[in-house]
Amino acid sequence: MLIRKDVFPPFGGQGIASGLRDAQQLGWRLMLLQRLPNATRSIRDKILKAWAHERAYSVQVAANFTKFNGQLCNHGDTWTFWLMRNIDRAIRLIPFFSDMPDPLSRTEALGFTTVDGGFFCSEYCGGGRLPQVYLSSRGNEPELSDLILQPRETAMTLLVIADNDPVAASAEAIKALGEARIDEAVLSHDSIRIICSKPYTGSSDNLEVYYPTPVEQLSASGIPIRPLYKPSNLLSRIGHRTKFAILRADFFIFGLAKTYLELVGCITRLKQILREEAP
Repeated sequence: MLIRKDVFPPFGGQGIASGLRDAQQLGWRLMLLQRLPNATRSIRDKILKAWAHERAYSVQVAANFTKFNGQLCNHGDTWTFWLMRNIDRAIRLIPFFSDMPDPLSRTEALGFTTVDGGFFCSEYCGGGRLPQVYLSSRGNEPELSDLILQPRETAMTLLVIADNDPVAASAEAIKALGEARIDEAVLSHDSIRIICSKPYTGSSDNLEVYYPTPVEQLSASGIPIRPLYKPSNLLSRIGHRTKFAILRADFFIFGLAKTYLELVGCITRLKQILREEAP
């Protein structure tokens, strides 16, 4: 599928941005297929068609946003936009609504959840997109979550959210990988990342546990902070009851799991997609 970028008016740079997203989201799929040399033509077509479906949706969203920006640039502020902007500003003056998220972030959070034929598991609440926040661990300076959560030796990342007992939760993740018997090129011990909502104070020195860096710590480190930035956005977008998340290399969610059994089921579903097994 070829997506033409010259359909975008020059408002906001969405044409070139869409081209970069095309390449990023195609790149990890090609890497995945390269790690699965025995994949059939049907599986390759399925994975690449999923890319086409997702990109067509994203380009349409970007085109609508560009059109809206173009109308503002060419025709100025309309009464409708003026009214919406001032209502939003007035609501944010009320303390209860002061932390209300940016409306655009809600669209971003939905990701591809409404796309038919995307590369994610709707049964396990997949398709959403993670925000980028700063993460820290014991003894390490804050780093952007994209750098920490990106897969290294595998095609995907297994995120473990473990406030109570990171050691036990990590052991559950390793056990689930063994039970599901998925190809280690897709998920393995090396793909596991562990996050707590607060700094980990346990005694395990061999466990790297990250936490969303508080705003105060970012300020002390001299890191500039955007308006409306909230470190808690990462965990709140995943869901407070979620214990495990399988992440794609572009930081979209393949599937979420609240329990060990759900994690085994989610990994098994991923394995079925990649091996064309019946669910």
